Amino acid sequence: MKAVVPALTGILFLSAIHISQAADSDAVIVTASRHAETVDETLAAVTVVTRQDIERLQATTVPELLASLPGIDFGIGGGYGKDSGLYLRGNNSNHLLVLIDGMQIGSVTLGSVSLQYLPLAAIERIEIVRGPRSSLYGEDAIAGVIQIFTRQATGQTQWSADIGNGSFGTRAINAGYSAQRGDLRYHLQAGYLTSDGINAMQTNNPDQDGYDNLSLNAAVDGRLTHQLSYDIRLLRASGRNDYDGWMTSSLYHNTFLQQAAGIRLNYLPTAAQQIALALNQSRDDSEDFTDGASIGTINSTRNTALLSDSYSLGDNTLLDSGLELQREAVDSTNNYTSTSRNNTAAYIQGRHTTGPHDVQLGLRYDDNEAFGGHTTGNLGYGVELGSMRLTANYGQAYKAPSFNDLYWPGAGNPDLRPETSKQYELGLRGKFATETWQFNLYHNSVSDLIAWAPTFADPNVWLPSNINNATLDGGELAVNGTLLAIRHALSLSVVDPKDDATDKTLIYRATQTARLDLDKAIGQTTLGMTVSAQSRRFADAANTSDIPGYATVKLRGNYQLNPYWQLFGHVDNLFDRNYQTKPGYNSPGMALFAGIRYQEGG
Repeated sequence: MKAVVPALTGILFLSAIHISQAADSDAVIVTASRHAETVDETLAAVTVVTRQDIERLQATTVPELLASLPGIDFGIGGGYGKDSGLYLRGNNSNHLLVLIDGMQIGSVTLGSVSLQYLPLAAIERIEIVRGPRSSLYGEDAIAGVIQIFTRQATGQTQWSADIGNGSFGTRAINAGYSAQRGDLRYHLQAGYLTSDGINAMQTNNPDQDGYDNLSLNAAVDGRLTHQLSYDIRLLRASGRNDYDGWMTSSLYHNTFLQQAAGIRLNYLPTAAQQIALALNQSRDDSEDFTDGASIGTINSTRNTALLSDSYSLGDNTLLDSGLELQREAVDSTNNYTSTSRNNTAAYIQGRHTTGPHDVQLGLRYDDNEAFGGHTTGNLGYGVELGSMRLTANYGQAYKAPSFNDLYWPGAGNPDLRPETSKQYELGLRGKFATETWQFNLYHNSVSDLIAWAPTFADPNVWLPSNINNATLDGGELAVNGTLLAIRHALSLSVVDPKDDATDKTLIYRATQTARLDLDKAIGQTTLGMTVSAQSRRFADAANTSDIPGYATVKLRGNYQLNPYWQLFGHVDNLFDRNYQTKPGYNSPGMALFAGIRYQEGG
């Protein structure tokens, strides 16, 4: 593994010098600053994954699609549907804010998001913003923000469908329809994914741990007047997930529901101003079963109202501001000592451009009834240097204690403070002809991390406590383009995530990851390959036990039968590597999947 990363580093730098055609750097992104800007214009470190990328790469799940992209590392506990912790830039998996069409999702009890349940067939694009964004979005955005945009109507009548079958009893079927009637546009998408699965744990019941996911995506948008428009969104995924529990002789499974729904009104009083009101609700429900008998439910709900304003002060200055009200609640068979909390917030961010210089300044104040007020800020600077752009950023962020941390019956600590961070970042991006590349270095200090510790009153009683600090230093390099008519995307990430007290590497993080995607069109056929490599990761806090590094290869191809029909297929883990990303949990061996896709219109 030590030889793999330097070799790929060399490939990346040579690619940046010699390759002549690249990915679209003019793609529009809205997550980094809450208003539309191109990838070239943003001051943040960003990655955009489009619908075309999703179909070309032939991923089956969101973790599979995002794994080893710049700054991204997953720890997955088994096959389809199993827990998938995302360590963005080496941060804890619950230090990531995930949005669906602007709606925050995730469990309020765990404080994290089950990305493995989100249906790829319903997703139009994914925007990944690396670095703190609490000054815009509040809690959770220590590591960054991932925003998922669902598929919606395009203004033309469209039919789409696909069906596929593969190894481990994996089957998928999806269908969608879009149309427009006058000013009303709508889109409906339904999907079903099922798999017999693999044995999730090495030392547990040697059964297959299956997975079923039924999803629905609906979108409606229209115009009420020349100045007033609206859009309505719903994404719902529900199903069953088998897993291995603590008793080897028992069978465990859970039923789950992930849902995000909202309505947004957009008002344009003048050409220079846009005012929006969004009312959103997200749900994360789960019920666990042992040998068919229910052992408990945990249902969490997040209701949000956001009033935002974007105003242009001339051609060079943009001002964004907003007021947000949020209520989080839990309904569970566990007797939480508190079952709801409210958060009120206000934010403002300004950006000014003078010649080649850009300056961005943001500030947000949150008032949470669980732990009081908290202020976060960010400062960004960018300057054009010929064909390159240099950026510098400083950002503050925080993570609110979860309901489990604060209120778990008999083991919660209501005196917890939020986890906080300060991050400094330098970035350089550029073009060679139409080739694009970006390089980022960052230093992140995270304080008051929550961990279990004995109490002062009674050393035999352990509670969640603010006892840990961590420092995360790292860098990312990404290059996109085409060489000899072969499209490629290459990325390399290096992170040194240390516990400040022990100087040991944080557990479950791969300190080096690399990924190479290659695609070549030959007539009606497109062939592709993905190579992913990760270094070892430690399985314990003392760094005495490690999980070996690994590399996997995926082959894919599709054939365009005619303008409407396409055959596709892929082989995952081509060389049948036996590897782990979490200690004791298996990963799938070599797997085949093939299907047919239909699309009409558009």
